Amino acid sequence: MKKYIALFMAVCLLAVCPCAWADYWNEGHSGTEADPYVIDTNADLEALRDRVNAGTESGDKYYKLTQNLNIAQYTDWKPIGDQEERAFTGHFDGSNLSVHVNIVHDYSSEAFTSGLFGVISTSDGYAVKNLTVDGSVNGRWAGGIASVLNSASIENCTFSGTLHDSYIAGWGTYSKAITGAGGIVELMTGGAIKNCKVSATIYSIADHYNLEEIGHAGGIVSRMLGGSIENCEVSGATILASSGQRVTAETPAEEYRAYAGGIVGFANIANFDAIKNCTFSGSVGSMRHSGGIVGHISGGTIQNNRVIVTTDGTSLIWGRYIAGGIAGRIGETTILESNDVSPLATVAGEAWSEGIGGIVGLMNASTVRNNQSYATISGDISNMGGVVGKLDAASYTISNNRYSSAEHGIGNNAQGVPSEEGCIRVGPSIAITTDSLPDGVAESPYTATLATDSTSAVVWTLTNGTSLPTGLTLDRSAGTISGTPTKAGDYTFTVKASPATGAPATKDFKLKIQEKGSSTITITTTSLPNGTVNASYNAVLSANTSNVTWSVSSGSLPAGLTLNSSTGAITGTPTAAGTSTFTVRAVSGSSSTTRQLSITINSGTTPTPTTITITTTTLPEGIAGMSYSASLASNPSGATWTHTGSLPAGIVLDSSGKISGTPTVSGKFDFTATATYGTSSAVKSLSITISPLEITTSSLPSGRVYETYSQTLRSNGTGLTWSVSSGYLPSGLTLQSSSGLLSGTLTRAGEYTFTVSARNSYAGASKQFTVRVSGGASGISGNDSGGGCNSLPALALILTALFALRKSKR
Repeated sequence: MKKYIALFMAVCLLAVCPCAWADYWNEGHSGTEADPYVIDTNADLEALRDRVNAGTESGDKYYKLTQNLNIAQYTDWKPIGDQEERAFTGHFDGSNLSVHVNIVHDYSSEAFTSGLFGVISTSDGYAVKNLTVDGSVNGRWAGGIASVLNSASIENCTFSGTLHDSYIAGWGTYSKAITGAGGIVELMTGGAIKNCKVSATIYSIADHYNLEEIGHAGGIVSRMLGGSIENCEVSGATILASSGQRVTAETPAEEYRAYAGGIVGFANIANFDAIKNCTFSGSVGSMRHSGGIVGHISGGTIQNNRVIVTTDGTSLIWGRYIAGGIAGRIGETTILESNDVSPLATVAGEAWSEGIGGIVGLMNASTVRNNQSYATISGDISNMGGVVGKLDAASYTISNNRYSSAEHGIGNNAQGVPSEEGCIRVGPSIAITTDSLPDGVAESPYTATLATDSTSAVVWTLTNGTSLPTGLTLDRSAGTISGTPTKAGDYTFTVKASPATGAPATKDFKLKIQEKGSSTITITTTSLPNGTVNASYNAVLSANTSNVTWSVSSGSLPAGLTLNSSTGAITGTPTAAGTSTFTVRAVSGSSSTTRQLSITINSGTTPTPTTITITTTTLPEGIAGMSYSASLASNPSGATWTHTGSLPAGIVLDSSGKISGTPTVSGKFDFTATATYGTSSAVKSLSITISPLEITTSSLPSGRVYETYSQTLRSNGTGLTWSVSSGYLPSGLTLQSSSGLLSGTLTRAGEYTFTVSARNSYAGASKQFTVRVSGGASGISGNDSGGGCNSLPALALILTALFALRKSKR
């Protein structure tokens, strides 16, 4: 009987306490770079953490993750390297795998660092690389990968989810209420962060009465006291920092500070430190300092960074007192050079703002040169500038900065007046109208021409450190990409179109070069015949293959002519003389190509003067990101159409009266249409309403363990890609990306909250759902933890072992 009891206890201990054997995770490996320790279970990760935090793991060891891990059940997870004197000093390779976390610390806990890793002080090389962390980190000094980086580097890492550091009244009696949350690291004192990506909601809120309150939030780093950040991307993020609601226009107490930045919240760094080649899209907000790249910086260099727009066409930098498209406030010796802010971004402050600028909100003794910002600026007009909101220094350098959407380049200079020193105001921005590029074939000639909506010449260049496939070149004046590509592959690059006056436009393109010998389509039509006003016209486009779908990808046909998408026939009766230049696209299977053509319509018999009326009274509504098409009508027909006012971005009106395109923004857009026929004309005020893309499913039903579950998510759009953007689906369910079907067999009880996103190439929508899964018909809980002597699997193992032993004794 004693043997039975001993066996029972041993099996139960094995089931409930994997830590009893977890220390063997490194057996068979030496921990060198060539033979790293393997991390393939939660127990392995715990063992590494416990050894580092106990001071028993020697430094400079190498570790490699070989399985995706989920440690969400460890809500009180203590980080690997929980204190400065017990920092992680090794090298962790995530192998492009992920760790899912759900960390919850408050100020009453003993954990003062929150993250998968705590303090990192690796001597050289990489500390962490190729790792994705997703989920939620809620605690003091929260970091997506680590809380503190002192040295070495974090490379090619990703965080997605939520970071939250709050210091609320009643949580302690400290002399300062300091919070910080950073997408990769909360506090950086040295080392480097390279090629990392973040898509997250990041909050840092200090709200403790009678204390000095300082809140920091950054897309990559919350507080930066040294080191460098390069080639990082923060996309679609929400970053907020607050230091209490007591700060008002009447009491703007400086001690209540908050810093929020798309890349870094607060930086006080040496002149050789830098933030370079980073990209931000999303929203940044702060009760005091806010910047698209950094909220506040003293020292160092900010170079070649970009604030772009999210997939729904917006990016917002909001600071209650100080906001800048690149930096909220810059202190002495800082250099801001060659940074860009998108025309669709917005930089905003309150009516009493201290400084709102397209590049810098408030500037001390520093250098701002060769930057450009075409963002919309709003705030206190006396401290608002397209480049610098307020200049608060006697010694500085401001040179060759371009801006628009503001009255002055510098809203308030050192003498207290507006200034254009070192600033160049340009006109409205242009747009690149080419949507995509045709495929090419390795070792075969290739040509494609880019186009804009500009009526004047532009200069074409490549930007953002990108390049074309080897063998191809971009003609600076014509916008033609041509040559003979030498190697197959998928290539991504960014082109910039710069007009003589006005803001330039940039656009990312993908170009596929197929293997040598692959079939590709070629348009064999090289020119089109002339036509005559009021005379029937007929011409047919041709290609080197059949089953071609034809379209006009940019420009427009002469008024009165249409293109048959199936036959390639251009037919109709032209109504106005002139030359129309346009680009036709031919698609056959997976191959496509374009060619620029033109048609000249000669003068003919002028129509008999008559009175024309516009018969269109209303236009159909559209949806952001979805193709839109409508036609204006007149009596008699055959008018030439123009408009004044604003059409939705992405939609154009051609001379035949066709309104088409893909709207990229939502809202109501009013315009005036003019129809001209001979010597008569008519005008009418019209409007187009574009609704935002929405997920129309209001809620999802509950389910039961072991039962089949099937629900299709609905949207007001079509052709969408569905995904889970945060949280986790109930165990056993999957979401089909093409149809939005959520289905499977439920395997675990619980309440699951997750966010679903539906996107197309132009717009996106998100919505949070909760699905409650109750226990199955047997009444057994769905909490399948896999451990503990109370679980059925463990009990079955114990009983089996007991019967086996009893049988052997017989």
